[in-house]
Amino acid sequence: MMQNKRFLVVLAIIIQLIGFFVFKYGWLIFTIYVLVFLSYPQSLKPLKNRKFWVTYIILLLLVPIFARDPQSQFLGVSYNAEVLSQMLMMSLRGLMLFALFQVMTFNLPRSTIETFIQRINLPYLAVILEMAQKASPAVKSIFIARKSIFSRAWAEEKSLHLIIEYFTDIMVDFIAFADDLTRDESAQSMMSPQSIFDAIDASSRRRIFLVSGHEAQGKTTWIKAFITEANNRKIAVDGFISEQKAFRQDRWAQELVRIKNGESHFLSTSDEIESALHIGKYYFDASCFDWAFDSRHSISDDCLYYILDEVGFLELEGNGFHSFIQFLISDQQDINLIISVRKKLLARVGAYLASLGLAAENIHIV
Repeated sequence: MMQNKRFLVVLAIIIQLIGFFVFKYGWLIFTIYVLVFLSYPQSLKPLKNRKFWVTYIILLLLVPIFARDPQSQFLGVSYNAEVLSQMLMMSLRGLMLFALFQVMTFNLPRSTIETFIQRINLPYLAVILEMAQKASPAVKSIFIARKSIFSRAWAEEKSLHLIIEYFTDIMVDFIAFADDLTRDESAQSMMSPQSIFDAIDASSRRRIFLVSGHEAQGKTTWIKAFITEANNRKIAVDGFISEQKAFRQDRWAQELVRIKNGESHFLSTSDEIESALHIGKYYFDASCFDWAFDSRHSISDDCLYYILDEVGFLELEGNGFHSFIQFLISDQQDINLIISVRKKLLARVGAYLASLGLAAENIHIV
């Protein structure tokens, strides 16, 4: 019965989509959402978020405002009316396709969706599904992190420049993320831990290796494999890796674990705590980084690789591992650094390391 209901609703949406694409009847989006609301109201839950609509409207208006040849004005702001019309139609198509996809996949496990796609022989739909699985947490992470940085800056100084910079940074992050998604998997694959050791001989200058990837895409797993390979080769490795302890899917805490002796310290949590260090959904215990920095006194002389998992917004703002990185670069000349970085921050972290005095040829991306 439920399958027949889903099939009929999907068929009705597709018919209305065809009507919209062919005849450009804008009112059809209203009938589609009325239908979805009456049949699968829970599938529309993502659209109840006010932040989604604010961002949606702003991004919709940004392109016409900055497009060439503005022909119209509203409240003194020039914009390209033709581009605005095109953007509006594209956004309406997107909202209609979103409704269709929500109904098709509502309360279905991913395995069932993938089986269905294979049966109807639509490989491109499978690719879109896979990209959506990658994009959803990354897009959410971009918005959360940028909003957190903007809120702190806005509390200090309220200006139009900050607003423009905020949305510009979001668009730059989106472009960088889209570029990552469109690259071949072979171009994105990480170097093996073995290849790192094979590429460096005893006389090499100290190098910095940036292990890059999206959130939950295997950076810490790669680092653990690197540690295992180092132990097999009797090579001394030290540093810190982050371990997540999940209480529920939406509630978790992280510990910072020292590689040398297994000692750990509470690092961050999804629960709101009193902390001066807060980036998006992450609330950090500032004392954890003091604890990590104090460990510099016990780094063994034969340590060849030091690992920091991970470096990001905190360090770019002079917090987190920032002091530790300065110490490792200036005083531990023989240690190679292994640093995990999210892909969207790769260029900025590279520039940050260069600003600390590291030569570009000594920074390598894994």
